Amino acid sequence: MAPAVSNWMASLSHSRTPADYFKDIRGFPMLRLPRWLAESTDANEDVDFQDGLAYSTVSGYYFVRLIDNLMDNQATNEKAILSISALFHTEFQRIYQEYFAATHPFWEIYRREWARGFDSAAAEASATDIDEDRFYQLSATKTCAGKIPLAATAFHFSAEDRLPEWNNFCDALSAWIQMRDDMSDWYRDHRCGAKTFFLSRSNANRLPDETLLAWLGREGASWGTEQLQGMHQKVRKAGAPLNSQSLDRYVDELESWMVTWTSNFGRAIAELAKVAKALA
Repeated sequence: MAPAVSNWMASLSHSRTPADYFKDIRGFPMLRLPRWLAESTDANEDVDFQDGLAYSTVSGYYFVRLIDNLMDNQATNEKAILSISALFHTEFQRIYQEYFAATHPFWEIYRREWARGFDSAAAEASATDIDEDRFYQLSATKTCAGKIPLAATAFHFSAEDRLPEWNNFCDALSAWIQMRDDMSDWYRDHRCGAKTFFLSRSNANRLPDETLLAWLGREGASWGTEQLQGMHQKVRKAGAPLNSQSLDRYVDELESWMVTWTSNFGRAIAELAKVAKALA
């Protein structure tokens, strides 16, 4: 693979090791979800299928990330390597073609979720203020491509009747991740004019002449924390019927991470608001 492409892949990870990006608890567990579903069935493990699926999913992710970075004005060298997107997409789809005939019902799900993902990107780019209902609609579709390997796993292990419950978990988790991102990136989003649920709440509830930072110190940080905690409870509830100990451990780890992160977030906002008030 060309050095420019390898460097771009490495740049997505804080450690500059591409594999670490997909292990980060803060990201959507696109590689682990299909394995958790497979483990929750009575079927025998199929290493070749699961390894191929992981390769497909990574290829699909890089394809989507390349396009998203260009659309979100967060591109670095994406324009220079844009042609590689065709290869990423080919490798994403090729693995499924090895396991599912053209008339298999899997392909209906594939087409629906793949299209919904790109519709979501366009809808988010054109959004104005985002209320709670719109937030849940957008967050559910932002990671809907992750439901494709889940569907493939369900069909491969004859567990397609359980797919709605797993998709429900994906939707709940996607909302939690999106809210966490909205809070984490509030400054960058505000500077570049991005529309998020978190910033829309600020626009609707700031006092006359109140700055964004002042609102964060007054109520924004605590409101966001309450929202994040409530969304995590929905994640836990959605995961309860899935019969996966690995998933349950992940939900526990996510909660532990959230407690530490929200505490640090609240303290950082309080200090920033105090400094800003002193300098006003």
